[in-house]
Amino acid sequence: MEVRILNHIDRDCVDYAIRIESLGQSVEVNTDTTYYMKKRDDYRYTGINDNFFGIMRDFKWTSDRLIIMHDDLEFKDDTFDSIEHILKFAPDSPISFYAPTNNMFKDAYETNHVLKLFNGVWCQCVAYPKRYVDGILRWIDSNVVQYGKYAEDVFVEQYNCFMNEPFYAVMPSLVQHDGYDRSLHGNPSVCGQNKRNSFCYEDFDVKKIDWSKEFKKPKQVNNRYHKAEGLRENHDRA
Repeated sequence: MEVRILNHIDRDCVDYAIRIESLGQSVEVNTDTTYYMKKRDDYRYTGINDNFFGIMRDFKWTSDRLIIMHDDLEFKDDTFDSIEHILKFAPDSPISFYAPTNNMFKDAYETNHVLKLFNGVWCQCVAYPKRYVDGILRWIDSNVVQYGKYAEDVFVEQYNCFMNEPFYAVMPSLVQHDGYDRSLHGNPSVCGQNKRNSFCYEDFDVKKIDWSKEFKKPKQVNNRYHKAEGLRENHDRA
């Protein structure tokens, strides 16, 4: 697996990348070249989308998984070893290692360590397989007509819902959204009544969980409704 950091142009993440490398994980920093607007106009997310999908387009696939992670996360010394272990049991779909604070994730965590979902996706730290990356890039090129008004997770959710592509999220969370209250996008620190961080970022022994069983029988949320923001009128569907 290889790590690419989705870096905001105004956030210095040199030390962040150095720490990842010190843990034995190869990493590259990808910084947007278009300033992220703070006002809600049609160009607000141009930088993050150019950067996010640019990472996917430029990746050379010298490994079987591309991990894209945000530049404002907290992680533990064993996080990348734990990710590598979990991926041995994972299906050929995106695997998220961030569990946000909301009722859907809280309910799932009462009985499961893996949540299978289509929308409600958070892209803070996700491992993408080549099959999925190739598919979403083709879909983006064919269907997206308004690129800057909506963030990357909106297009990921649209692709998942309209093309029947599941996402899997692991719990406990392996990373914490450390910068949730210091958004450079001008986002609030809460989403509804919940903080924009993880409720279950905690110490645990990754090898004591039967991940093969968890991925075979995940908690599943079948809600696939998503508005067609930014898409051409007759966009592709499965």
